[in-house]
Amino acid sequence: MIWVATSPEAIAGEISHINSLLYAGLNVLLLRKPGFSALQYERLLEGIDPLFYSRIMIAGQRELVEKYRLRGLHMSEALRSSAVPGDFKMSTSIHTGQTLTFKPAAQHAVFVEVRNVDHVLPPGDMWDHLILGPVFNSISKPGHLGRLQEMKNIPPNTLAIGGIQQKNVGGLKAMGFCGAVLLGAIWKDPFNAVPTYQSIYAAWNRT
Repeated sequence: MIWVATSPEAIAGEISHINSLLYAGLNVLLLRKPGFSALQYERLLEGIDPLFYSRIMIAGQRELVEKYRLRGLHMSEALRSSAVPGDFKMSTSIHTGQTLTFKPAAQHAVFVEVRNVDHVLPPGDMWDHLILGPVFNSISKPGHLGRLQEMKNIPPNTLAIGGIQQKNVGGLKAMGFCGAVLLGAIWKDPFNAVPTYQSIYAAWNRT
């Protein structure tokens, strides 16, 4: 399972690149634009082929999940306490806490982003996926170092984020990850987004 997260910065021709990735078979797009209004998100969505709405997780816009029948909702830590499961998948970012706990859910697939392995997952039984990172040194954030050496007992439904490239994605399964979220590897050269994704996806599947 290989996801792509959108760049937090503006990318020239971004909608075209997103559509190309989706047509090329991208599993899931995490549409996350810090500071974007609902209207700005909607403008992005209107440019994406509706055929692929079921593959899009969107940040903080529950109404748009329902309006466009998107795959699910990504919530910030600040909004997480108000999370109410719906008929869609959910995700959240976690930045505070002390211990990492994990309990899979049967009814709702909730994706939890953990930037530090020493975090509490709130509250218990609705969470069944994690996005854990940074695993390797970040491509998009120079100086943001990987913390793989601190990650122990990785839950089985965890996606890796941070510094994922063709040369290192193949080792993630042995580390306990079920997939990866790509960011810097894709958007550092958007005109090669599709071949970059395909090469990483192929390397993942070879292991």
